Amino acid sequence: EDQGVISNGYTQVYLNTFVNIQRLDGQSSNDNFVINGKVDHISAGAGNDEFDFSQSLSGHVNIIDGGAGINTLKGKAAVNLWKLISSSAGDVSVSGRAYVSNFTNINNIVGNNTFVNTLNASTNNNNWMITGLNKGTLDIGHSEVLLSFDGITDLEGGSAVDDFTVKSGGFITGSIDGGSSNPLNAIEDRLIFSAEVQQASVALEKISSNLLYIKN
Repeated sequence: EDQGVISNGYTQVYLNTFVNIQRLDGQSSNDNFVINGKVDHISAGAGNDEFDFSQSLSGHVNIIDGGAGINTLKGKAAVNLWKLISSSAGDVSVSGRAYVSNFTNINNIVGNNTFVNTLNASTNNNNWMITGLNKGTLDIGHSEVLLSFDGITDLEGGSAVDDFTVKSGGFITGSIDGGSSNPLNAIEDRLIFSAEVQQASVALEKISSNLLYIKN
């Protein structure tokens, strides 16, 4: 059940299939892990590494540590919920079941525009930048560590202040939810259109007692 494929530098496969392996440790090169079974722990080491669950619905890893480098996590071709605890750590699940229970040192997450992919931020103050079709960056807690996202259809803020800045060409096909604002008069989630945006369209599906701030 512990199986998959590993390639080096994204082009050369140096292990076509592995089975009954509980832990994988990468080295300093760029590694591409294609995961279609269960693995307990992957520690990629240095290099720009990719963890690919998009080719199978059966992949499951308890712990992924991307290590140093610019590392990418690609989700399943399904409805995914990505929950973050920092700009580089969190978990990802389908139908309430985590298939990556704990990931760390991930710089890019890739969903799928065909399915609903929801990115849920932590309870810190968060800065979201929407730069293209279901893509952009997220800075959690003003850490200045950016997580890049692509193929994410829905954005959910946390319980603190969330700023959503839409750049030219930015477009979210699903919804933007500022998250819980408690107390209501102290938390101000904002939707901000940058100066280069000449025309903007916002569809308000529901309004509660929370205040809505739209700035251009």
